[in-house]
Amino acid sequence: MEFDGPDDLNRHVSEVREDLEAAGLAGASDRLGLIQGSAFTTGSEWLGELGTAVNEIRRRWTLPRDLDAKLERIMREVRHGWPSL
Repeated sequence: MEFDGPDDLNRHVSEVREDLEAAGLAGASDRLGLIQGSAFTTGSEWLGELGTAVNEIRRRWTLPRDLDAKLERIMREVRHGWPSL
């Protein structure tokens, strides 16, 4: 596991959102923010929605390589529970 737990992953998502904002990609940051601001019944559900958001961001925006690598780090964690994402 690359993160120490859900809180560690959530902190990373916050950092990625800040980086997206700084890169002028507010829409992408907002998309991740929707996931962070929502309540989910299970951690697995949260991971699935997070993975869906990352995939959408990658489809809609052209990302700098460093930001895409940070999103891939999130996806590695997502794939533990959702291998098909």
